Amino acid sequence: WLYRCFSCGAQGDAIDFIREHDGVDFNAACEKLGATDTIWKPRIELSAAELAPVLDRITTAAPIGAESPNMNLRKLGEPVRVWAYRNESGHILGYVARYEVEGKKEIRPFTWGARGDDMPAWSVGSFSKPRPLFNLDKLAARTDAPVIMVEGEKACEAAELLLPQYICTTFPGGAQAWKHADLEPLRGRRVDLWPDADEPGRAAMLAISKVIADPRGLACTGKLIDPRGLIDGGDAADWPAGEDPIPWLRERSTWYAPPNPAPQDSAASLPP
Repeated sequence: WLYRCFSCGAQGDAIDFIREHDGVDFNAACEKLGATDTIWKPRIELSAAELAPVLDRITTAAPIGAESPNMNLRKLGEPVRVWAYRNESGHILGYVARYEVEGKKEIRPFTWGARGDDMPAWSVGSFSKPRPLFNLDKLAARTDAPVIMVEGEKACEAAELLLPQYICTTFPGGAQAWKHADLEPLRGRRVDLWPDADEPGRAAMLAISKVIADPRGLACTGKLIDPRGLIDGGDAADWPAGEDPIPWLRERSTWYAPPNPAPQDSAASLPP
């Protein structure tokens, strides 16, 4: 139903006529014409594929002989450092790449995996949970060696040079990501913890110590290092060249679970 006034030139549909004639808004004009619902709701028909839930991407070890991924990213360029994550047998699980743009670091994980029935491939994406620890192949090769856990692959690489008697490990994703890491490979081992010199790092390592020390679980022993004295946020990579870290570490470390602890009377007497 359309109208046109040949005198003034006004024209439109029935709703426009009621609005102009009665001086009301769109909703009121609709109500005068008998509409029961004047709130417009867009309706979009979605396909079955669009309505289906998004599947998690499942990561696995890359096929033996698979080429490494192209890590040149459009906004970040080429990585300045790359660390390979391997399983106990030494097969590649994925990579963690470090980029530096205008003085700021950017970290990107590259993993092999797929969603649903898609073809597996390399992609920028996190490892499936629980996520692997760094240097699993070295942990498997030296089962009697003490372990030192740090925050980040760069710190781990530096700690390996400072403390060759240790196997160094870390977890992907930053301080709070330890909750998603598979800590099982640490079971029963001597594990010292070296946090970054900041509150998130100290809090994360303190939480880890409580989890891995439980004698009903992983039953690890080891010391927690107080990193204060390093630069703010500093780690093993910031250790002064040529200086022996052992005296500093001994002075600032305390047992979170000593070896051969006194037997407990019952499980109820254990700390939470």
